Amino acid sequence: MVKDSFLNIFDRGLKALFSLVFLVLLSRYATVEVFGSIMILLIYRQISLVVFTIGSDNYFLQQILENKSVSSKVKCFLNHFYLRFLLASIVIICSIGVFDESISLMVFSGSMLALSSLIESYNRANNLIFVNIVSYFLILICISVFYLDFVINESISFSDAIQIVVFESVLGLFVLLLSFIIKYAKYLKGLLFCFNLKFFQPSILASLCLSAIVAILQSRIDIILLEVFGSLNDVAELGLVSRLASLLFIPIVAFNTVLIVRAKTAKENEIDGHLFRQLNQLTFLFVYLTMMLTSIILSFSFVFIFGDKYEGALTIFYIYMFTLIPSSALQLHSVWYYQEGLITFALIKNLITIIFSGVLLFLFIPVYGVFGASLIMVFAGFLNAFLLNVFNKKAFKLLTHSYKGLFFYDIKFLIKGK
Repeated sequence: MVKDSFLNIFDRGLKALFSLVFLVLLSRYATVEVFGSIMILLIYRQISLVVFTIGSDNYFLQQILENKSVSSKVKCFLNHFYLRFLLASIVIICSIGVFDESISLMVFSGSMLALSSLIESYNRANNLIFVNIVSYFLILICISVFYLDFVINESISFSDAIQIVVFESVLGLFVLLLSFIIKYAKYLKGLLFCFNLKFFQPSILASLCLSAIVAILQSRIDIILLEVFGSLNDVAELGLVSRLASLLFIPIVAFNTVLIVRAKTAKENEIDGHLFRQLNQLTFLFVYLTMMLTSIILSFSFVFIFGDKYEGALTIFYIYMFTLIPSSALQLHSVWYYQEGLITFALIKNLITIIFSGVLLFLFIPVYGVFGASLIMVFAGFLNAFLLNVFNKKAFKLLTHSYKGLFFYDIKFLIKGK
């Protein structure tokens, strides 16, 4: 499990390097107004990404693990790929002339990411992480050449930033899709036209998609309301710290992937209680160590990395960083929700949280600005991940695992899992 975890962390961490490089270049060479505008546009890309993936990455992973033959796995992949491509094509065509050009480009970029994430998930499920890693290295080399011009000129305009976002997503899909075609060419010949909607369970996909969209809105409602009641400077600061926090969240996603794979090997396809408790403790311990190490490093390097115009954002980041704790819990709990049939309950929790945080943000932002928005997002995260679980008997069991992971550590248990 440790080996798988580190491979997943390296895999996703390398991909996160793209986002970090973009974030650093944008903060240093773009104006605050341009940075804030791009942070708002990226919300459209996130939402479109969720719509096109139908919130089904974990669902897809479950199906891949249930199939044993390569042919059936490739067939499963093609069905999901065609469904995402179909949805993306319909939405992109309908968006032309309706939305602003920059928004349409973000929707297009989101569709590219949705298709790329499917290939990445397939590779991880089949122990082909090295394919992702090699692909990321190739993409990083190409993007570095693309970035060189902006570094030399020390300036990034609004249109430049949009070009970077679109170029990265298109290049990523091209490299990953090419590697998939080369590896599975002999299987694709007989399965190329195998799309069948009966392959999917519409009720599950609809619930997953709706839950994922609400979760994205819940996590970005602060930036949305800051645009309305605050300034672009506030949006830029909060956008910077929230993006930075999301990069620190990469290891949590890796742990979640390992958990799903291990859960499918347990008896009756249920989550192993010992494994789940161990991963809770390991994950929270890792989150604490990450927060401490990041705080120390950024205390003397934040201004150097992101520029002196964001010096005040460091304090905001120290607050916002605590959202990693509930976010890590929600990642682990999502597997339990799927197994125990609690997808609807998770959706209700997200809806309650978005309403609650929206009201508080509406009241606090005009008075406390970005500082108040950060505090409310931390509290909303804990409300969603822990407090609301008391209203469901099955979800209440998660509090025991989370409570022990948050406050108590058995060294022998962490090492041996017993």
